[in-house]
Amino acid sequence: MKRIAILLLAVLLLAACVPTPEEEIVANKAEGRLEDLIDTDAVEAYALEDEARSLRSLLGAPETVQEELSSHVWGGTLHIDIDATVEIPDVSAFPVCLIGEKRFSAEQKERFVKSVLGDGPYYEFNRSIAERDDYKRCIERYQNIIEDLWNSPNGTMEEKQSWVNDMEVERNQFVRALQKLQVDETMHPWSGSFGDEHFGVASYDNSHATVYPDLISYERSGVVAEFYAMHHSICTDAEQQAAETAQAYLSERFDTVLVPMSISRMEDADGADGRLYDQSHTTYTVEFLPQYNGICCFPGETEHGSDTARQAAGYASDYSQQLPRERVEVYLYDGEVVGFTWYAPMEIQSTENENVTLLPFPKVMEIFRSHVFMNYYLDKLDGVESEDTITVRKVRLCYALIRKADSEDFYLMPVWDFALDAAWLSEDGAWHYETACVLSINTVDGSLVDRQIGY
Repeated sequence: MKRIAILLLAVLLLAACVPTPEEEIVANKAEGRLEDLIDTDAVEAYALEDEARSLRSLLGAPETVQEELSSHVWGGTLHIDIDATVEIPDVSAFPVCLIGEKRFSAEQKERFVKSVLGDGPYYEFNRSIAERDDYKRCIERYQNIIEDLWNSPNGTMEEKQSWVNDMEVERNQFVRALQKLQVDETMHPWSGSFGDEHFGVASYDNSHATVYPDLISYERSGVVAEFYAMHHSICTDAEQQAAETAQAYLSERFDTVLVPMSISRMEDADGADGRLYDQSHTTYTVEFLPQYNGICCFPGETEHGSDTARQAAGYASDYSQQLPRERVEVYLYDGEVVGFTWYAPMEIQSTENENVTLLPFPKVMEIFRSHVFMNYYLDKLDGVESEDTITVRKVRLCYALIRKADSEDFYLMPVWDFALDAAWLSEDGAWHYETACVLSINTVDGSLVDRQIGY
């Protein structure tokens, strides 16, 4: 049964619930307290096969949480519907680690390049050939769309003609661009070195790999390697097969444990039932997140409601130094991996505590109830306070990046994310993947964490 919890303070004095910028609670306000807690002795390992001594049992965490909360916030009234599964990793320990930018050696870079481009010889990436191939792909794509429109059972002939006319206008732009393009077919030998901090290198057919400190990518020549559609949970057999193919591909090339979290399909992108997209090929993008010590590190964002309302309240967000958002996108075309991008690759530098003490789950819920309304802002409509409802679908114990003072490294810190309702519901009832949180709580010291900036 759902429980209505209304903060007594809000009932007695609504204005007292509205925080000023100085009152907003974030992590690391108590200098040294977090470090002191990290430096305490490691707790005994949890028992994976003993339910009474499992991580879930010792934290007192249920399988699900159902609650309804309401309170006054800046600009109006906020209702929070918690109808969530409580996700806890199946691990025997929850270490706190220092993590930083992954520094690939020259040998590792060479192995990566050979794994995607073969043993060479290697060439400089030929941009004019890539542009020519892009134009040809777009022309083919629109031609396939035109044929699909004519063969579609949907629409009258007049409607079909109108759709086809629009697609022909789009196609002809690429036809003209291709006619004007000057292509140098010469593939010049690669002049770089695997010891370079960043470089791009291509094979004889202009497939190419790129290595930067904050990005590694590969793209097969002649194939679309970026697809724009909404990500959702992996549900169907075909989606599961695509995820498994992508995971096997990554496992052959990298030591980092990467876990498939969501998927998108180009044919499902924004359009009239996909009619404006080429149906002659199947294109997937599978998103992976890193897993350290058997625990996922989510690049979540903290949802504060309206930015304009937050500014009106006098709070100036400083997101000039965004946290690294490590993730990998793998692109599949007709069942084959044709490219991937690994954003912000990271690695553990050291372990600060082998198994840190975590707050019990009831305490975490107390912190959530007492502070969630202090960090959410609503716009007033014509001077009248508004009302909004948000839904928490997942409460998950995971890793998050927390800034370490006077360091370029970050703590890999256990947090409880109260993850928001996803954007839309698929036909099979699966909620589409979403990383935004209404609140994240550092479960070592109980402080709140802004997931964009890491404190």
